[in-house]
Parts: sequence; structure tokens; C-alpha cells
Amino acid sequence: MYLKANKQAEKSLGGGWRFFQQKSKLQKASYYEEVKSWANAGAAYIKYAHCRKSKTTTSTDGDYEAALRYVDAAQCYKKEAIACLEQAATSFCEMGLNGSAALRYQEIAEMYVSLLDFEKAEEFFGKAAELFTEPMSRDRSKRRAAGCANRIITE
Repeated sequence: MYLKANKQAEKSLGGGWRFFQQKSKLQKASYYEEVKSWANAGAAYIKYAHCRKSKTTTSTDGDYEAALRYVDAAQCYKKEAIACLEQAATSFCEMGLNGSAALRYQEIAEMYVSLLDFEKAEEFFGKAAELFTEPMSRDRSKRRAAGCANRIITE
């Protein structure tokens, strides 16, 4: 029933219906970003990009718009990855595996640097450095702590 109605609307509105569907996908992506549902936002941006880049698009505007939405999707997936890494770091800390947690925090910090969020990057480099310098840490961890501390200063 839905598919039939969708086809009828597409026939009657022509390209206008397609534009409406694309706009709707972009609005969904924005909504998912607002509620911090990064995986859903990324998927919605990719769907929108696929629509813009479809074979019926003859202008380079569609290609450019698609490229921008792929970038948006990548940013969303980075944020999803950050959330996962943060959960992993918390779990490692709870198990007493502070070195593993510190590595995850360092990874998160580097992702924030790539997102140009230097305040968050500094926060997570600090967490990593703190865990790397704990009394049970080995020499290698202390070198990593110094590296994280240097990144805080230079960022």
C-alpha cells in the first residue's frame, strides 16, 4: 500500500517528490545529530548522499552536496566511535586495566583533535596521562604519559 502511494505521488509530482524525499532524509540526519544518535545520523547522511549522487542528477551541485554529506556522515561515525571507546575505557578502569583504559582515552583525544575540538582533546589527553602515570605503570606507560602531557601543552 505504501509503495503504491509512493509511486503515485512520484508520478504526480515528478522531480518535486524526489526533492521532498531527499529533504526529509536530510532533516532526519539533523534530528539524529540533535539527539546524539550518531550511527543513525551517519546512516541518514549516507542515504541522502546516495540520493543526490544518483544517476538522474546531471549537475555537479548534486555531486558536491553528496560529498559534503559523506563528510558529515564520517564526523557522525567518529562521534559514535568516541562513545564506544569511552565505554571501553570505563570498563577497563572498572577491571583495573588502567593501561588499556589510558590507551583508549589517548585514542579518543586524537579523534577529538581530528574533529578540531581541542578542549575535549585536552580533557582526554589529561585522563590518559593520569592513568599512564599511576604507580603500577611500567616505564613504557610513563613515556606515553609524557607524550600525552606534551600534547596537552601544545594543543
